[in-house]
Amino acid sequence: MKIQYTENPLNTIIELEDNERKMLYAKLYDEELDRLHYEFEVDAALGENAKRINIFDVAYTVKNLLNECEQALKGSHCGDCICVPCSCNKCLAEQFLGIDTIAGLSEHGARKIAAAFRAKQSIHEAITELETYSQKKFEEWSHPGDEGWRKRSLRWRVEAGWAATWLCAYRDRHFPKELISKQ
Repeated sequence: MKIQYTENPLNTIIELEDNERKMLYAKLYDEELDRLHYEFEVDAALGENAKRINIFDVAYTVKNLLNECEQALKGSHCGDCICVPCSCNKCLAEQFLGIDTIAGLSEHGARKIAAAFRAKQSIHEAITELETYSQKKFEEWSHPGDEGWRKRSLRWRVEAGWAATWLCAYRDRHFPKELISKQ
C-alpha cells in the first residue's frame, strides 16, 4: 500500500497493491453476503418468499463497490467524518484496510479543516486561518439577543483551535522539517 500524504489531510491518496486489493475485495464480498443474509432472515421473519441469490450479481456488485472504494481512496473524505450527512466511502475503505488517515480528528474539526483549505491554501495558511478563526455574525441570525450567538461562536472557535492543533501535529508527523522551514 502506498500512502501519499498531502498538505490537506482530507485528500490523502492511498494506492493499493494487488494483495491489498484482493483483501479489500474479500472483505467487501463478505460484507455483501452478510447484508444478503440479513435480508433473507427479514424476508423469512415476515413470511415473504426469500429472493434467490445470483452469485454473478453478487460478484458484479462487489466489483463495483471495490472500484468505488479505490476511487474514494484517491479522493477526499466526504461524509459523516466531516459533518456531511452521508457515509464516507473513503472511511469505509480505510476501515476495511485497517488504516485511518485522519485518526483523532473529530468531524467538527475535519469540517473546519475542509473550510480552511477551501481556497487551495498551503498547510501553513490553513493553520493560521484556524488559529485566528473568527466567525462573523450573519444577518440571518434570528434569535433574540446575542446569548445564543455567543455560545455557538465560542464553540466554533474552540473547534477551530482543536483543528489547528491536530493539523500542526499532522504537519510535523508527515512533512520534513526542512519543508516546513521554507514556508
